[in-house]
Amino acid sequence: MGGSKNGGRAHDATQRIAGLDGLRGLAVSLVLGFHLYPRLIPGGWLGVSLFFTLSGFLITTVILRDIEKGTFTFSAFYARRIRRLVPAAVLVLTLFALTWTVLGWFDENHRSDVLFALLQISNWQQIWEGVPYGTALASPVVHYWSLAIEEQAYLVLPLLIVLSGRTRLLKVAVGLFVLSALATFLADGSQSIIYFGTHTRAAEILAGVIVAAAFHNTSWRPQRFLATAISAAGVGYLVWASLFVHLKDSLVYTGGLLFTGLVSASVIAALPQSRIAAFFDLRPFAWLGTVSYGVYLLHWPILMTLKRTDLPQWTVPLLTLALTLILSAVMYRIFELPMRFTFSPRKVVAVLCACVVFVVGGFALATTPPASFEDIEDDLSTTPDVVVNANVPRMLLFGDSKMALFVKGLQNRIAFEPSTRTADDLFTMSGSFTRIGCPIGSLGYMINGDIEQVVGDGCDWSIYDTEKQPSDLAIIWSGTWDTTDRKIESLFGDKWVDLSNPDYTQWIKGEYEKLIEHLKLNRGVQQVVILNYIGETLSERQNDYSKFLKELEDRPDVIVLDLVTFFDQQKISDYLPDGSHVSIGEPTEFSPNNDNSATDLYEKWLEPALCAALLEKAPELLTTKTCPEIDYSPRVKQK
Repeated sequence: MGGSKNGGRAHDATQRIAGLDGLRGLAVSLVLGFHLYPRLIPGGWLGVSLFFTLSGFLITTVILRDIEKGTFTFSAFYARRIRRLVPAAVLVLTLFALTWTVLGWFDENHRSDVLFALLQISNWQQIWEGVPYGTALASPVVHYWSLAIEEQAYLVLPLLIVLSGRTRLLKVAVGLFVLSALATFLADGSQSIIYFGTHTRAAEILAGVIVAAAFHNTSWRPQRFLATAISAAGVGYLVWASLFVHLKDSLVYTGGLLFTGLVSASVIAALPQSRIAAFFDLRPFAWLGTVSYGVYLLHWPILMTLKRTDLPQWTVPLLTLALTLILSAVMYRIFELPMRFTFSPRKVVAVLCACVVFVVGGFALATTPPASFEDIEDDLSTTPDVVVNANVPRMLLFGDSKMALFVKGLQNRIAFEPSTRTADDLFTMSGSFTRIGCPIGSLGYMINGDIEQVVGDGCDWSIYDTEKQPSDLAIIWSGTWDTTDRKIESLFGDKWVDLSNPDYTQWIKGEYEKLIEHLKLNRGVQQVVILNYIGETLSERQNDYSKFLKELEDRPDVIVLDLVTFFDQQKISDYLPDGSHVSIGEPTEFSPNNDNSATDLYEKWLEPALCAALLEKAPELLTTKTCPEIDYSPRVKQK
């Protein structure tokens, strides 16, 4: 993070503050833990809050000392900030653009991401795009959002301190802290605004400003016993929160970040006088704090790069950690320090020109980004429903993103292309209805990754247009969002529930049954076929979903096809490159290749499985032409 990482010095080597290097090392360790092992350290993102408060404290301390000495000038301050922050940030963006261009991965989306990062407004990009923090599709340079907030704060902080004067600074900082806190509550729970907003996150920076202003020009400090107790309790809270606080917790967005800023401020105020300062001054902590800026810049693009390789999943965090620490140390010695302390305009211009050449080259060679879920869903919404062969069962395909890609892949198959359909089709598609990221039980909140997300109005399947082609079958591939943690206050209060909760299971069963009756009444569906796979072959959630569907299958109009068992016997990546979604014959954000595993899955599993299931439960829907490989017996009708 920006100005808080100044090589272990507030400004002057003779005025080093005990323990703060190691505290910075703790902060970056929490962030690393969250990104590398989010299930083990789900609250490690709070390390960014600690960084913000450290930045506010250290920058204010530096400015106040310079004003007291009579050496402060705006030009000198901004020159130091530029030398400290800009070269390394631009270098990492350049290395990312160059590496991904060579690998053929740099696309137009990355081009805009790099541009927003260079302009130091990446946080507002996230707000404009409505992207919650922690999503699976995060950009390799999304972490520049926090640097942007600090850089924006640095633009106004010196002016604020100078205009306030040393006597009024504390009151002004407290007033602005209150205004920032008010902005958080006025955001009305908007996660993107609260998490990424400069005006909302400014409170954490101002908490550090308040500590610096309160302790400047005063000899009073808490007694060692009290200081030790305060700092130990604060550090204990930060460690505890990193292990047990989730991004999904609503408390985070209703004052949790503000509280963390205050806790961090109390630790910073007490640490130099406490006994645990010596612990944070140990060489490993202090060294990590010294190189923390490079660690923060490098770790995320390295992680995103390694995740796109064929390396075993368990090796990616370990390799990311090793490469990050090595490259951070090298970058600090041979690039960051020379830029800061042997500064010359010629050197900076040469480096920046080289960076510009590489970045512009990446921009020029940027490829078209793969199709997003939203692109695919928009395309499906404009595809007319066509039935060519009415002598075989007609299928309505219904579900979430898994089904959306499946439908798109099948549209690229000749038998599903309206202009080339033949009378030999085993089944024919009468339409589709897919909603990205939507549960069937469309109430309340759900967990998307680590984010608490409201179930949108667009998830209401009851508004589905019924004035379309009639269907014999409805094939549903959904379930992911009905098995994740859910919060429905009108039914279950403020607690999070899932299929392990009997009351929730009963409610979801009712929602499925309502959908089944809706499809029967409005589309003439005779059999509802549910594909049993939520994206996790071996998990408690999948097991719970399998049990739930087994009960639902007791209905005479429901068939459950066990896709889990099929995948357990296959190399799952051949069908689902990301473990959840098929490939469709063109690059998508979850499947960068040109394979069409949707066709393979249909032909090798769904078609024969559906034939066998219908023969057992609804033979009246079959004809002798439908499934020629099966011995029908007299139960099927001739057409």
